[in-house]
Amino acid sequence: MTGLAGTGGLVRLILRRDRVILPVWLGAIAVTVLQWVATAGTVYPTQASRQARFDEVAATPMFLLFQGQLFGTSLGAVLVQRAAPVAAMLAALGAALMTARHTRAEEQTGRRELLGATGVGRHAPLTAVLAVMFGCGVLITAVLAAVLSAAGFPPAGSLCFGLVIGCSLWLTAASTAVLAQLAQHARVAAIGGFALFYALHLLRGIGAMGGDAAAWLVWLTPTGWLENTRPFAGERWWIFALVTAAILLAGAGAYALSARRDLGAGLVPPRAGHGHAPASLRGPLGLVWRLGRAMLITWVVGAAAFGVIMGAVGSGAMGAYAGSPWVIDFARMINTDDVADALFTYIIGAMAIVVGMYGVMTTLRLRGEEAGGAAETILSGPVSRHRFVAAHLGFAAVAPVLILAALGAGLGLGSGLSGGDLAGELVRLLGHTLRYAPAIWVIIGVTAVAFGLVPRAATVIGWAGLAIGVTAEVAVKAYVLPEWVFRAVSPFSHVSPAYGSGAVDYLALTALAAVLIVATMITFRRRDLAV
Repeated sequence: MTGLAGTGGLVRLILRRDRVILPVWLGAIAVTVLQWVATAGTVYPTQASRQARFDEVAATPMFLLFQGQLFGTSLGAVLVQRAAPVAAMLAALGAALMTARHTRAEEQTGRRELLGATGVGRHAPLTAVLAVMFGCGVLITAVLAAVLSAAGFPPAGSLCFGLVIGCSLWLTAASTAVLAQLAQHARVAAIGGFALFYALHLLRGIGAMGGDAAAWLVWLTPTGWLENTRPFAGERWWIFALVTAAILLAGAGAYALSARRDLGAGLVPPRAGHGHAPASLRGPLGLVWRLGRAMLITWVVGAAAFGVIMGAVGSGAMGAYAGSPWVIDFARMINTDDVADALFTYIIGAMAIVVGMYGVMTTLRLRGEEAGGAAETILSGPVSRHRFVAAHLGFAAVAPVLILAALGAGLGLGSGLSGGDLAGELVRLLGHTLRYAPAIWVIIGVTAVAFGLVPRAATVIGWAGLAIGVTAEVAVKAYVLPEWVFRAVSPFSHVSPAYGSGAVDYLALTALAAVLIVATMITFRRRDLAV
């Protein structure tokens, strides 16, 4: 039997298991692009309006950091700058989750060992998921190229744009496959795969903000390579050769590592435990903390480090662009005369979405414990269902607050040291970050209720709840939807200074989250455990 025996059957199994998730994920990517296609001509109808957008992006470091550079004034180039970052992030997120789900998670649950006892080769599971991810990348590339061409955009630029999104998917799938060989837990591989892609995107943004002096940072990252393929602005097809080499190198690394480790184990061995369990592990809360502390500490340290860097350079960067019309308008919209607040508000709003992703993944650990059989084992002891759910949701609610506090403290420390008002900046920026906690709690509550009512659909509903809110904001800014729709479907609209917020909003969101958590406990108590 060869190492690839049974690959075809596993491909069919993946397609069968994810017959709902895959179309929803790929459809979300396509819709993200389509909504910009539908409104691009209305928002930027003239050459003058597109030139104004070009000048706006060049003069606003927030756009360069989070969105990307604009390389031309054609309608297609503007479309790429607005739509590509969000579409690429969605592609990377789905690729990380899917790759970890069908590699490391299969080993955690024991299904991989059962499959290995049949006519399935050692490398068949890895090959099967990478084949599915390759097919998804080809499909989304073809769909986006066809849709943009049908909408009147040049075919060459349309294909180049589609390849940028497809390559984002393939890069993340390959890097997550490597992490799945190193880590012992699927959650670490999934979060690490997406976090790596996002970190490289931010590193590219820092290089773009720094101008010619820091341009080498852009070329240091595969995300920077993809940005510089320049769809609709003089395509650079040769860059895709570099991206392809990176994908193949990561994929080859995953196979090499897979051949060197034991089934069910990661190449990075877990730390040896104590001979006796501490008293804290006698309850479910201590167990949840033990399982999640390493990832939480990583997020807290990462948020604090990112905050210090952005806080130190943020005020100076915005000071250089204080006269930009867009910066002035944005500062006026959030009711401040300090242009540095425009950058920090933009950064905090974007990072709050990322912290919301962490909240969803942490809440979905409930579903993982149930499906993996750990919940049944725990509940067979002197642990009630209420305590079991409360422990997981308590950790899921507190962890985002700690990450937001670390981000705010980092921003305050960096800004305070550079500006000379450390105490004032710490208090001010901590308030800016912590205001997003109630909105994240609502997203956690929605995910938890889905776990209580329809556990098998909890993953889809949890991610959809976050995605709908983000998509609605993008649609409102693109003038596709009225603002009231965004405020109706997204809790983030009620805590963002750009849309107005007050004590009533925070209390209402907190109360709603509490109601959703209580509903979760009631519904989970009344149903059978589901596999």
